[in-house]
Amino acid sequence: MSDGKTKAKSKYSVHYEKYILAIDNQRKASFVDRDAAVAAGKRIVEAHTVVRVVIIDRDTGEETLLSAQ
Repeated sequence: MSDGKTKAKSKYSVHYEKYILAIDNQRKASFVDRDAAVAAGKRIVEAHTVVRVVIIDRDTGEETLLSAQ
């Protein structure tokens, strides 16, 4: 059934920019600019050396590991 109205986007759906910052396999933030994502990730790695920090390119799926784990 369609009443001609578009459904509102759920307030629980998440929109990610191109570069996704993942910490311990949980997506925490996203960035339009790769350098900004890497800078944020490096700040986390320096402050918390035990976490696993990855930058994911949403378009290609390429992952850049920033932490030693």
